[in-house]
Amino acid sequence: MYDSHAELNTFFTNHVRLGKEKEILRDYRDCNIERLKDGLKALGYKRPVRTCNQGSYAMGSLNQRPENNPELDYDIDVATIFRREDLPESPLDARQRVLEGILEGGGNFRRTPKARTNAVTVWYQEGYHVDLAVYRIHTDSFGFETIEHAGVGWVSRNPV
Repeated sequence: MYDSHAELNTFFTNHVRLGKEKEILRDYRDCNIERLKDGLKALGYKRPVRTCNQGSYAMGSLNQRPENNPELDYDIDVATIFRREDLPESPLDARQRVLEGILEGGGNFRRTPKARTNAVTVWYQEGYHVDLAVYRIHTDSFGFETIEHAGVGWVSRNPV
């Protein structure tokens, strides 16, 4: 039986796996986390208690765009987790606060960042975008930690 492992691995490395662009995405992620923290601090708001990767970046399943099609954005998803008392009660207001922090932090964007239904999105000219999902964390009366995502409403969800 023919062993095609080497050929498949070469194909995967050259045509599927994201190479140096993964490092670019990581830099955009880090830049936006710092931009958010700096912007919130400048506005006098509390900063997230932690952040974590989500989606395909966290799973290591980022793939090359078909034929390097610039119409298909690469995206990176980041959870920004705040204490419940550090965010407005309204999920929309919480996302808008994160947007305010991003805008205050400054940057060169492809188009103006926007607070969308599930995240704040920052687009870049090079065809990348960063989605900053907003979460709040608190301990319930039984001592259990609860994390909620700011979507249409606050929904209990684990960001990892």
